[in-house]
Amino acid sequence: MDTTLAVLAGLTPSVGVGLLFWFAMRKILRADRHEREALERMDREGMWRQQKTRRIPLRADPRGRGYPWWPSGSKSTQFNCAG
Repeated sequence: MDTTLAVLAGLTPSVGVGLLFWFAMRKILRADRHEREALERMDREGMWRQQKTRRIPLRADPRGRGYPWWPSGSKSTQFNCAG
């Protein structure tokens, strides 16, 4: 019986530290995930406002050139950012 209690007394600190580490990492990872979700939501809202006020489309050029995509009927399909 004394041996069992000695083993449990020896393992208790390690298990306790392991649980503290697990809870801390869990809290950090959840906070990071929620922060990323909040930033993405803010970016989406900002892009929506920008499109609403400046008429800049939200998605990129389907040909992959990095230019904004303009709705059909528009004469310009490219946007010069250097100018």
